[in-house]
Amino acid sequence: KILSIAVPILSHAVCLWIYYVPLVKLHPHYEAVLDETHILNSSNKDVTGENSLWEMFVNDYWGRPMTNWDSHKSWRPISILSFRIFFHSTTTSSPILVARMVSVVLHAALAEIVSIVALLLFLPE
Repeated sequence: KILSIAVPILSHAVCLWIYYVPLVKLHPHYEAVLDETHILNSSNKDVTGENSLWEMFVNDYWGRPMTNWDSHKSWRPISILSFRIFFHSTTTSSPILVARMVSVVLHAALAEIVSIVALLLFLPE
């Protein structure tokens, strides 16, 4: 019975630490990486809100229509929606750090939801 309580708490603590270290560790390569420079600038109309929500759901990660021949076919509308919300709500001087933190929190929340659903579906009664 103790293990059924201790294992989830310990696994959550380890995951939080794994997520936390890259966010706060300052290093020489702390600037935006490739995807972040393309997503968190004002040229992506899905992020800035110039495109409708419908267009955001039919475009790829970089704001190109999925039907275009040059589209990467990388479809991540929840990520783009979080970037859109972030783009309109932040006034911080370090937008990359805040965007990464929002992404980490969303990723952790979705991973937790998946684990709960998996337990409900596959745990014997």
